[in-house]
Amino acid sequence: MAVAAFLAGACVGSFLNVVIHRLPREESIVSPRSRCPACGREIRARENIPIVSYLVLGGKCAGCGGRISRRYPAVEFLTASGFAAIALLDGPGVPLLRDLLFFSLLVPIAFIDIDHRIIPDELSLGGLAAGLLLSFLPGGNWKESVAGALLGGGLLYATAFLYEKVRGAEGMGGGDIKLLAMIGAFIGWRGTIATIFTGALLGAAGGVLSMRKGGEGLSFMENLILRKLVPHPDRLETSMAPLRLYQRTGLQKLVRHLGILKMFPKPLERMERLLPDLPARPLRQEIHEITPAIGPERGTIGFFLGCVMSLIFSDASRATIRLLSALGYRVITPKNQVCCGAPNMLGGDLAGLQEAAHTNVEIFSGYEVDFIVTDCGGCGAELKKYAHYSEGAAVEEFSAKVRDIAEVLALHAGELALLLQPLPLKVTYHDPCHIAHCQGIRQEPRELLKLIPKLSYQELESADACCGSAGTYNIARPQMSDRILQRKLDTIAASGAQVLVTSNPGCLLQLKKGLAEQLPGVRIMHLTEILAKSLSMPAPCHNI
Repeated sequence: MAVAAFLAGACVGSFLNVVIHRLPREESIVSPRSRCPACGREIRARENIPIVSYLVLGGKCAGCGGRISRRYPAVEFLTASGFAAIALLDGPGVPLLRDLLFFSLLVPIAFIDIDHRIIPDELSLGGLAAGLLLSFLPGGNWKESVAGALLGGGLLYATAFLYEKVRGAEGMGGGDIKLLAMIGAFIGWRGTIATIFTGALLGAAGGVLSMRKGGEGLSFMENLILRKLVPHPDRLETSMAPLRLYQRTGLQKLVRHLGILKMFPKPLERMERLLPDLPARPLRQEIHEITPAIGPERGTIGFFLGCVMSLIFSDASRATIRLLSALGYRVITPKNQVCCGAPNMLGGDLAGLQEAAHTNVEIFSGYEVDFIVTDCGGCGAELKKYAHYSEGAAVEEFSAKVRDIAEVLALHAGELALLLQPLPLKVTYHDPCHIAHCQGIRQEPRELLKLIPKLSYQELESADACCGSAGTYNIARPQMSDRILQRKLDTIAASGAQVLVTSNPGCLLQLKKGLAEQLPGVRIMHLTEILAKSLSMPAPCHNI
């Protein structure tokens, strides 16, 4: 049966090549007969045997000798292999017919979308109708099919509608909505949930895998992530919308409750488990460029708002601005600043890193600031090294002004202490590698914590040992990462702390997941969050 399915799939694949070539050009897929795209000669039947003719003719036209695209035999072989695999899994019956048709629709949709960035209605809407009709045959479940179509199409339509209302621009094409409705009609609502979940994480997975490259130059995925996405705050924020929707709709809880995560590769499951509760909006969209000082103004701070801090840990960066304002600093947060370039550095993209440095230096050079402050350890380590990658007095001046938030707050420890109210908590501190090892900042965070009245500080054993996050290490080397994390969790448990404080987003993600699983009674906070919690002075009443 598998052999027969393979042969049938090869023939179907030959027809799908016609669909892929002609449908986007609005040409008939029935007539005329296939012709060589180079010379226009009609291809004879013996020259059009799937896979075989390509091999016999050496990948050339029998008439003009022009090269024939390798895509033709690739589509035929892909379809043939898919048919054989489906036949082995399903066996004879209606489900086999349904799954073969579904696969035959997905193949041309994928290739047409890659080439032309469109999804023809003939395939998506025609497939939707076919999926619904097949669900009424024996072995089908029309209720599951209808629910899947409504969930898939409805959820994407709602997302597109809300995006357009909020941003005033189209954020999703209708083809995607129709496609997911078609998929839902074939695989039901449970499969649709799994599909949406996979789509939300594939971008993140691609970003992680793109960091592991061989050879020189950027791969397609690396170029997409490092050049087309990361340097553009608007695009980066938009890319997080599916994950926020995934959480806000309750889909995350349902996915976890049903155990759907177990169906996916371990890296995807790990990334989903690392995902914390996302803020309703990125901080960059909420704050204004200038936050005034409270009381007499002592100086001006340029605040470098890290990508992850804005997208995920906005409360910590909001607390940073509040603390600086309370100490008399006017805080400027340029809205057009871009990623610090750390992802480019990790990916070996020196040109991308230099471009990020040039952009940020130019932006902050337009303001008269005493310091450029960041509350992200990874950003601080990268910003201080800009002069290593780029030349010029402006770059050196920029890097010389960069400070971690703990360094600036420690300068005013005496004044800050007068503003802090008691917090009767037992607290310990984990040294992020980017802060302790890269920047040599160790004492300042501890001294700041000890300023809080009634706070009991307990030093953590091997506090500067890595937590196992290490950029993408916790995804690329999960077993080793877990062992390192376990060692850290053991020391946290031994400390008896109620709150673990740290100051780098990678550490926050890794340790938050570990604590939730093993030490749910221990809360994790950014340094600025716990200081702001103790701050008696109210938050600035307005931004300018």
